[in-house]
Amino acid sequence: AVEWLGKQNWSNGNVGLYGKSYEGATQWEAAALGSEHLKTIVPISGTTALHPLLYKNGSAEARSQIMHMNYFGSTVDYNGDDLDNICPDIIEGIFAGPVTYGAGEFDPYMSNYYDERSHIDKAFQNWNGSIYWVQGMQDWNVDPHQVFGGPSGTNWYLDYVAAGYDVRGMLGQWEHNYPDQWTKHNAQDSGYGGEAIHNMTRWDWAQDLFEWFEYYLKGVGPKPDLHAQIQRNDGQWRIEETWPPLDAEDLIVDLSDCQSEGSFVGGTSVVGGGAQTVTVECPALSETDPIHMAGLISLHLEAVASFDGGQVFVEMQDSVTGVRIGHATMDIRYHAGGYEPRTVSPSEQVTMKMEFQAIDAIIPAGHGIRLVMTETGEDYLAPLCGNACPVHVITSMSTMTIPHIIRDSSTILITPQGEDAANN
Repeated sequence: AVEWLGKQNWSNGNVGLYGKSYEGATQWEAAALGSEHLKTIVPISGTTALHPLLYKNGSAEARSQIMHMNYFGSTVDYNGDDLDNICPDIIEGIFAGPVTYGAGEFDPYMSNYYDERSHIDKAFQNWNGSIYWVQGMQDWNVDPHQVFGGPSGTNWYLDYVAAGYDVRGMLGQWEHNYPDQWTKHNAQDSGYGGEAIHNMTRWDWAQDLFEWFEYYLKGVGPKPDLHAQIQRNDGQWRIEETWPPLDAEDLIVDLSDCQSEGSFVGGTSVVGGGAQTVTVECPALSETDPIHMAGLISLHLEAVASFDGGQVFVEMQDSVTGVRIGHATMDIRYHAGGYEPRTVSPSEQVTMKMEFQAIDAIIPAGHGIRLVMTETGEDYLAPLCGNACPVHVITSMSTMTIPHIIRDSSTILITPQGEDAANN
């Protein structure tokens, strides 16, 4: 389609793509082909690769087991003509979800099925265009790590900026929605963007998008500012050169300074019979100043395996208000981070290099953080090994690294709002 549009006699040869979710994924597929006609893309919560859509450090989302079958169902009519429509990849896809979920390091699909469905890395190699990246920081469908993650050592947003691409970002506290989709914004819960609703909807989005396409497709108007517009969890918008901010400083939290309850995640508790959990209560990050978290918080969790498998899901909360700040999850076989699992043996001690989904949040002075560790949470499946694979967590040997920044009012972005607009 891009090639056809770019070659028509009524076209100036410049093509742009726009859309959300799947329509965002197809933009990266087109960019991966490196067409000289594709001048810009505007992916809104667009899938950049299939594997990180369905798995985070080996933790499997529930839909990972059926999404491939849904593709199969959309291609057949359940009649005699179906054999003409079924290609080998569709049959392979039916098995990909369950095998990846259970097999871990023995999964045969990583080197072919998922690599073929990874597009952002190929676009990075083959394409030269501009990107207006729009992402919901509370998106439950296409998680922020599609933008701010990747294989170990990769942050796609920063890497595209560093490589010289024209990149602009609009990063709001909405879920899987458009920037101006106010009816959806108003439905968000506390801890999931609810505190930002009053200032969330971007009523200027249509004009912003128009000016972007005018410049990159027609050369009309001034060049758009190549910055990141980021919304904090309390609703405040600001301008950053890029995101995560490059000037963020690390605050190291030694979990040995925190109070812990519990030692195992998963399995069955002897007392009560329920799954075992660990809760870590940390003192105030600062008694005098608010702490502005901005970036990818890491948790290096010392753990002992009881099986070749097991999982830890961590929810971070404000210890005073109990409001959710963010979450991280990891299968212990992926303890090194990224996409590469390896076998772990019973009683083997490893450092689980966990990374939280992207967070931009303010922690008031005098407030600490609480970490609640369970074997699963949100829309992730429990580990396939079930009660046979509890993870022994050693909090006294674990640390958390919080990137944080200091900003004054000069970076604040005032967005057009109104008392009747937010409906909150």
